[in-house]
Amino acid sequence: LEVSRVATFGPSIEKFDIQNLLRLWSQYRSQSLKTLFKSINIDYRKFNKYIYRYKINPKKVISEPWFDHKINQLLMDKEFITEIEKELHENRNEELKYFKKLQIKNKMFLVDIGWRGSIQDNIAKILNNVETYGFYLALFERYNIEPDNVTKYALLNDLKKNYEYVAPLITLLELMFNSPSGSVIGYKDGKSIRKIVKDESEFNKTYIKPIQRGIFDGIKYINETIKDYPLSEEILVNKTYDKLKEIKTYPSKEIVDIYFKNVHNDIFGSGKIVKKGKLSFKEKINIFKVRNILKNEIWKEGFIKVNNLKVVPLLLKVKGAMRILIKKRKKHSEDEI
Repeated sequence: LEVSRVATFGPSIEKFDIQNLLRLWSQYRSQSLKTLFKSINIDYRKFNKYIYRYKINPKKVISEPWFDHKINQLLMDKEFITEIEKELHENRNEELKYFKKLQIKNKMFLVDIGWRGSIQDNIAKILNNVETYGFYLALFERYNIEPDNVTKYALLNDLKKNYEYVAPLITLLELMFNSPSGSVIGYKDGKSIRKIVKDESEFNKTYIKPIQRGIFDGIKYINETIKDYPLSEEILVNKTYDKLKEIKTYPSKEIVDIYFKNVHNDIFGSGKIVKKGKLSFKEKINIFKVRNILKNEIWKEGFIKVNNLKVVPLLLKVKGAMRILIKKRKKHSEDEI
């Protein structure tokens, strides 16, 4: 299937209201109106008349937009709702043309990497008479109520281990399945429309395509082997967790070098093209900057490895120990007083 969150979310919306938009906002709790429109693949400028009617700055990031008075006013404007729902329904009809070509009957089996199954949920809303079964590497807690025609399974079901070993590697794991031909953003006349970001496409061709060739070669070998030596689910799950733990904790130079050269399309929800990168020498010696980046970096071991920051964890521990010591001394002085 040529699908994405951007291509399927907008067409899955029957009614453009807070309840349906909370399917997006439950995950992205701060968002600008411009980014919201990017997430449904509609140009916000078509609706400037309404946006400026309620004095909304489309580029301003709004925390918890479902509580924002101006956003609520916009969503109660019947003229605006009629126009945007018309466009959403047109996009839905174009997507239905695409699915019709696939001759899908009453059941659909989807295989994806994870992590919430939101694309499956979107498809299930669009094809509401089709039973959809999703099979994933790992799943985390659902953000939203799933449609009745959705069933999901995951290989990795230990939530504690998923947060410990899978969550920090989500971007890395997704990289392995990147396409050099861009991201699907919609459909026209039964065909997908793709958005190609040049830097992302070049990155995928240079680094990801060779890895994917290696994956296919490995799969052939594994398939031949398990014909004679079947793998139990327990062994497969344990081996997978062991490998993820190894990659997360002791990453190789090759893996972190590719990961931190990563360029990927994160338009849905955040509206950005995300670029990773290494620290400069000047940044490396700024312990405060390093500490702040580490706070937000989900894969800390990879960041430390790629930037060769062997001494940083020690410095951070020393800094933490110094804070505790200062607090103890302060308390001791207060007790004496």
